[in-house]
Amino acid sequence: MSKKVTIGFEEDEGYRIVPVHGVWGGPTPSGDVMADFYIEKVMPPAEVVLEVDGKVVREVENKGERRVRKLMAGLMMRPELAYVIGRWLIAKALDAGYVPPEPATSPDDDRH
Repeated sequence: MSKKVTIGFEEDEGYRIVPVHGVWGGPTPSGDVMADFYIEKVMPPAEVVLEVDGKVVREVENKGERRVRKLMAGLMMRPELAYVIGRWLIAKALDAGYVPPEPATSPDDDRH
């Protein structure tokens, strides 16, 4: 016999929406899956050199500018949950209109 269960959603006081450009991670030594979500950004330089000619100012050099991947959030989960979340994300991407690229085939590929 089945029964219905109602579950409500509440936001934790630390809840926030985090932008994401990518993810880095993999299996941990204990067998979980670690996923560190990051954004990519250019860090401002330590200093810049400007050339001033009357009212015209232009940057001629910057020292220390670098590109970084800033870790925004880390998620550790069981492998089966990582798999389910991965499938859920794929389904939501398709629902949002994403069209996956066609798999590339070579002329020597007998599978087509």
